[in-house]
Amino acid sequence: MKPRILFLPHGNLQYSQLDPARRPWVIDNSYDPLFDLVERTGAKIGFEASGETLKVMADTRPEVMAKLKRLMDAGLVEGVGSPYTHIMLANLPPEIGLESLKDGLNAWEQYTGHRPRLGWNPECSWADFLPDIFKEAGYDSLVMDGDSFFLGFPEIREATGLDFDVRGHSNKSKLFRIEEYIKDKPEYQKYLTNVSRTESGLNLLFRVDFFANPMLWYLMGATEGNRDTPIDISEISALLGRWKERAESTGSFVIPYAEDAEYIGTSAYFYVKQFGHARFFEPEPDSIKRFESL
Repeated sequence: MKPRILFLPHGNLQYSQLDPARRPWVIDNSYDPLFDLVERTGAKIGFEASGETLKVMADTRPEVMAKLKRLMDAGLVEGVGSPYTHIMLANLPPEIGLESLKDGLNAWEQYTGHRPRLGWNPECSWADFLPDIFKEAGYDSLVMDGDSFFLGFPEIREATGLDFDVRGHSNKSKLFRIEEYIKDKPEYQKYLTNVSRTESGLNLLFRVDFFANPMLWYLMGATEGNRDTPIDISEISALLGRWKERAESTGSFVIPYAEDAEYIGTSAYFYVKQFGHARFFEPEPDSIKRFESL
């Protein structure tokens, strides 16, 4: 069976360095052209957004919200839910997180008429109660942080020289070592190409930065600080090709891009995260064309 390639941009307008007055600008330069791309090509994607992001879209750009609803009605976009605001659930009491998850689902239903089944955990924060509150809120599936999962195996940490990434981005440019280690190990690859399941029945789908990061640098046309030329489409095609083969032999799908939607059309936080530069939300119209080429 031909494996499915799942793209899941996630939208969040609650960036600390994004003036609330500029949020409509992000909708115009990122979400709207992304939805136009889906409408024009017929490609199917997942799209995650917090309840607050949906509210801002509905209040300031109702025509874009109407387009999202139309695409969901047509089965071209699957909504992916999260807390109502972009909170790190592991830092809050479970009962507060649970109510925010329910509020987020209610917002999706209010603005689009659809109630997502797949959940997104903001910033990949973790506590052992998270699967329980997602399931109790009404989700049947959850996107998981595969990089941290793999680094939970002592042999992978030893082979790659990587530690648990407690600082958030200290490992990002080195995560390719995980792919290099598991390239001939289907016992690890299967976690990225199959649905896992908790004892309570919650489905788990793993995404990884070692897959998303090359695509992010490709979208930005950047060099990642240690290249003479930007990543080009041939490198991305080779990466996708490798994982298509692995998915065919070990499972049924891969998730190459589960990353900020705002990188499609703007630079979002790319330059501060990757290079430490105080540059935020600059126009990146070429990234829309690059995303379409994927």
